[in-house]
Amino acid sequence: MGSFSVWHGIIVLFVVLIPAVFVAGIVWLAIHLSRARRDRDGASGSSALSHLGVDVANRLARLGELLAEGQITQEEYDRQRAAIIAGV
Repeated sequence: MGSFSVWHGIIVLFVVLIPAVFVAGIVWLAIHLSRARRDRDGASGSSALSHLGVDVANRLARLGELLAEGQITQEEYDRQRAAIIAGV
């Protein structure tokens, strides 16, 4: 009654260890695929977003220059700035 037989070891193996290894494999695979997708999407998405950010920054800088040079009014500057920011 108090001894641990080979059959008990086999039962523990099939009931506890094999499902635990299976679940760990599924978790590892999900993490691996998630990271791969994030790296793939992040690489293409970050360059597009950085290009968009540079474009917006350039447009806002040019708008500021026009205001400083007196070529546009403050109201026109505010309206165009709001339009540029709303487009982001």
